Amino acid sequence: MKESKHHVHTWLSRRLEAHYLVVYFDATFVHTRREECVGKEGHYTLLGIKEDGSREVLSIVNHPTEGVLL
Repeated sequence: MKESKHHVHTWLSRRLEAHYLVVYFDATFVHTRREECVGKEGHYTLLGIKEDGSREVLSIVNHPTEGVLL
């Protein structure tokens, strides 16, 4: 568990590229139980395509409601 936390912390604190050729933003809505109610929550993924053609997951975020994520 400690090693997994270290890997997650390393990934979250990494430096991102200054430029990506393409950035994809996608959401998947999943029924999720919170206490006594079930509702759809968005799981958002941000994927960047680098200049060399390789892909990088930039972010994965759970957001409980639809709407702007600013």
